[in-house]
Amino acid sequence: MYEKLRRQQCLTRDRSEQGVALVTAILCMMLITVLGLALTTIGIVATTAAKNERQMSEAFYIAESGLGHGRALIEANGTTNFDTLLQAGDGTACNGDELSGVPSDPIPSAGLSFGGGRYEVSICDDHAYESSTTDPPNLPDTDPNNDANGFVRIVSTGFGADGAKATVESSLLVSTLPAIVVKGNLKINGDPTIIGDGGAVHANGDMDISGDPCFEQYYSSTGSINESGNPDTGPGCAGAGGFDSPPDKRPGEASVSIPDIDPTTLKPLADWILHDDGTITDQAGNPQGGGAWSGWSFDAGKKEWKLGSNSTPAGTYYSEGSIVISGNPGEGEPAMSLTWIAEGYMDISGNPWFQADLTTGGVSYAVVTGHDYKLGGNPQITGVAYARQQIGISGNPAMIISGQIIALDDADTDYPNPGDENPVVRLSGGYMEISGNPTIDSDVTGVIAKRVQRGWRECRGSGADPCS
Repeated sequence: MYEKLRRQQCLTRDRSEQGVALVTAILCMMLITVLGLALTTIGIVATTAAKNERQMSEAFYIAESGLGHGRALIEANGTTNFDTLLQAGDGTACNGDELSGVPSDPIPSAGLSFGGGRYEVSICDDHAYESSTTDPPNLPDTDPNNDANGFVRIVSTGFGADGAKATVESSLLVSTLPAIVVKGNLKINGDPTIIGDGGAVHANGDMDISGDPCFEQYYSSTGSINESGNPDTGPGCAGAGGFDSPPDKRPGEASVSIPDIDPTTLKPLADWILHDDGTITDQAGNPQGGGAWSGWSFDAGKKEWKLGSNSTPAGTYYSEGSIVISGNPGEGEPAMSLTWIAEGYMDISGNPWFQADLTTGGVSYAVVTGHDYKLGGNPQITGVAYARQQIGISGNPAMIISGQIIALDDADTDYPNPGDENPVVRLSGGYMEISGNPTIDSDVTGVIAKRVQRGWRECRGSGADPCS
């Protein structure tokens, strides 16, 4: 009886467990399916994320390329007057057409194709800062198309595949060059006084000081500074305070970039042309002579135009040779409006009083030479004096120069032929020289400046300019 009951219970249990294996198999299949779907989803998400990351990286590199292109165009333009950049195109800044009208390789307002995408580049004012900052007389400035603090932004947006977008920005600041900058060695053995916001002297080389100069700001060189004199720095140089102790001396400084200005590029801007055949014309080619021109003479062998009188018409002069001024044009008040541009050298030994007649690219040029610039006498000059070769400065306390003197220190060559006159001869060791007691007042208006990159950033967000 008991055995019969046990067999019956086993049969009942067997019947109750029928279908468990099927359910288990189904559950396992469902688990595997869900796991497979999850893995597939993860793979799809990872693939999409990788694709998005690749596309964003491509857009970023496209934007960087646009930024480099924009900076190169600004450097080629050479201007430090940022208003001309902000107001290019349709006159409205930061809308992408500011670099569309440059002479070569422009960036259209619709952008430029690059690497499977395109980039758009805008020049923008730092309007938020300028409009909210009180710093008379320039700030606040509420005009987004006007640069009031020498600071602008280059904004480049790169567009990649499937709507990928990246924006990068670089900021540019105008920094004026010192009152005297030479690419080479410089000796100061006089007592010059260099004052103003740009009241400094820099040499891309060594500096030797044997006099007692006074620099309101500093004196610097990329090499050594050897002192046997007693230089001073500080506001006391301008009679407005004390002197630095010790003087602000800066040896081992970074090299200052000096522009290479070819005087021939300025010829179309001249009013009067002093030709190398001994004739004088205006820009249109009309002959000039007699009367106010009687003080001029021409030395054909030296290709040298000489002015020994006190009279000459105002304007911008371009010489296909050299210019020598021993007279006193403009002496007295007010100073004459004159600019001298020479393919050869410039030698001033008289007492002319003149202010720059030619302003281009925001720079007021008083003198531009393809060779040397020798300056003596007792002139009063307002503007930038630039020499592609060497400078030589002498004179006495009556000499006042307002602006800058810059020398590229190109290869020292005689002009016009080997063995001919070379007004500025380097001293032993290749030094250019400042002697005498000139006073040079260098302000920041109308002088040569450099563009300094002050920052870089990647901006994320929507809108035409997420960096704003």
